[in-house]
Amino acid sequence: MSLKNITPPWTYEDIEKCYFSDFKNIDRDIKDTEGGRLWCELESLHECLFIFSSCANDLLDIISNFGHSTTKVGFWNSLSNEKQKEYSNNVKKHLFCSAVSAMALVDHARKFKRRYPVDEYQSQLKLIFGNDGIHDFIQGLRNFSSHFQIAETNWQITYENNVNNVSFLLNKNDLLTWGSWKTSARSFILANDEEINIYYIFSEYIKKTVIFYNWHKYAVISKYSTTITQHLTHVKWLGRVKSKTVWNMIINHIPKDKDPYTYLDKYLTKEQVDDVFSYPYKSKEQIDRLIKIIDVDEICDEFMRQKIYLKLAV
Repeated sequence: MSLKNITPPWTYEDIEKCYFSDFKNIDRDIKDTEGGRLWCELESLHECLFIFSSCANDLLDIISNFGHSTTKVGFWNSLSNEKQKEYSNNVKKHLFCSAVSAMALVDHARKFKRRYPVDEYQSQLKLIFGNDGIHDFIQGLRNFSSHFQIAETNWQITYENNVNNVSFLLNKNDLLTWGSWKTSARSFILANDEEINIYYIFSEYIKKTVIFYNWHKYAVISKYSTTITQHLTHVKWLGRVKSKTVWNMIINHIPKDKDPYTYLDKYLTKEQVDDVFSYPYKSKEQIDRLIKIIDVDEICDEFMRQKIYLKLAV
């Protein structure tokens, strides 16, 4: 018996029967539904968001750590030309990864939008990202670095109120040697001074990106709630069936010479253990309380409960 031969939505009993007759394919069958495909693609989109955020935050950390290093005693004495190049190349690497992953996220989002459109998508894009040109600049920077040359970064230290501020910068004239910038990206470059601050650009872009995709996720969930709810219910039920199978195995194989109560503190908090022992020792009331604490997915049916009584009760 296979789920693909039963028209969804499926019942808990459908999933339970198919798990024991076709357990190798049941996960695939649940994912291969309208709701399963939607949810998997939404999760994939947010994995792209995670990758971009990680890359961009690594870039910001590299710049911040370099700034912190400049305050250490002896830093300048040990700063050879090779060391300077190492710092610069490290920033270049993370800058490249950040720009590429940012645009990979955009490509995934466009594909997702075509399959699962939501209301107010364009208005939210405009509201959150505005018209400052940063998005188009990062998109152009990805193409610049991928197809023209790796963007050259220069670091600069300025002192203000006895505090040194370290910046990694892109030279405006170096960027403009490439002739394929979009009009908005070129305008962004020209609007800056001679140098463009990498830390500022990506710290702003990360904030806007996270805000937008958080809005988008819940807009998708709201519009496609019936389809998503059906899929996640199937996933939850399959999880219960799997958990039930595992717990049946555990209960059946409890050694006769081992007292399960001696293991409670490994799986419960102190407060939960104290709660369990507030009931008469090894009584049904105590076992019921233990089951209620552990069985958060409510998988324990009457048959399993009777087996637990036999194993744990006096």
